[in-house]
Amino acid sequence: MKPIVPERLLPGQGDWQFSGHQHLQRYAFAAGFIAGLDVLDWACGVGYGSHVLAHSGARRVLGADLSEEALGYARNHYISANLSYATADALASPPEAGAFDFVVSFETIEHLSQPARFVANLADSLRPSGRLLISAPNALLHSRHPDDPIQNDHHVSEPTYEELVAWLEPHFRIVRSWEQSPYSDPFALSATVAALERCQRGNYAWCRALNFVEDSLRRLVGKSLPKPAPITASWPARWAEIVPLLPERRSQAHTYLLLCERL
Repeated sequence: MKPIVPERLLPGQGDWQFSGHQHLQRYAFAAGFIAGLDVLDWACGVGYGSHVLAHSGARRVLGADLSEEALGYARNHYISANLSYATADALASPPEAGAFDFVVSFETIEHLSQPARFVANLADSLRPSGRLLISAPNALLHSRHPDDPIQNDHHVSEPTYEELVAWLEPHFRIVRSWEQSPYSDPFALSATVAALERCQRGNYAWCRALNFVEDSLRRLVGKSLPKPAPITASWPARWAEIVPLLPERRSQAHTYLLLCERL
């Protein structure tokens, strides 16, 4: 069994070098949906993702979290004129009911004992037809992995794809689904090799899209995340992919990423 992992990441510290790129990539992906919108980042942690969103064309971003310590760090390190923070319990009422066009909730639902209640709160925070971008780890590759389960005492409700959809469907319509791979060791280059193989099969457009995501993320990180919380890793590169989730991949995906519309 793998060792316990921390509940939240702090840029430049601890496990950030191993999975920080993956967390930032989700926010860079969300940036493509939020231009001109009022955005809620629920369970924002120390605020680096909210800061990315605030510098990605959102009209307003509210970062909400239960931890006063995390919010204190966010208020001191990730500051923008269109960014504010609020204390909020995921299982209580939304910080501002019906006030948002778009809600981001990354790697949160698996931490909660009542995921269905959290989904209801996410819906209540949105305006009519508002959208949610949510991510969660696949339990079959984490806590319920048959050969090498990952021990994380903070994860109490890791879902399968079917379970995640069942939590969402009473309040949301699933618009699109993606999977996110874990980062790859730059020396192994497995994801890069896979991308090159796709190029050889003629899928040049998709390879260009992957390169655009990575290049955009690097530019975004360099522009939007100031010291004293640098987003630099000790290894020379990180590569993770966000690709459409095919039905046959639902049990094999590492992390789910779903775009939903409020009913």
